[in-house]
Amino acid sequence: MLIIDALRRASTAQEVCFLLTSYVESLQFYDLPRQLPTAVTALPVRGRDDVAARLAGLRALCHVRPIHRSGGTDYAMLDEALALFTVARDRLQLLDVPSTVHFRFDRRTSARPGGTPGQ
Repeated sequence: MLIIDALRRASTAQEVCFLLTSYVESLQFYDLPRQLPTAVTALPVRGRDDVAARLAGLRALCHVRPIHRSGGTDYAMLDEALALFTVARDRLQLLDVPSTVHFRFDRRTSARPGGTPGQ
């Protein structure tokens, strides 16, 4: 399952924030985080308003600093980030969550927020 599919199926705001946090953490393995504003890549992800602000930052980046749109890696990664943050924002709106989510995840004890190892 792709992360975007998991975002579409997330049943809680905590799941959405966990998935976006995992995605943002994975960006450290690429050059894209250096091109993205800290406001987009900062952790933690805090809920609907935070996700909407990050999405706005990504969209602004497309207008301020156009990225080569001939299918290059940078464009593909920016396009992926835009898609993920759009789906996350829409999912949080659908779940009708408060504007801020208190999210705590401890890798040492669980595989998912509120979960136990092996769940």
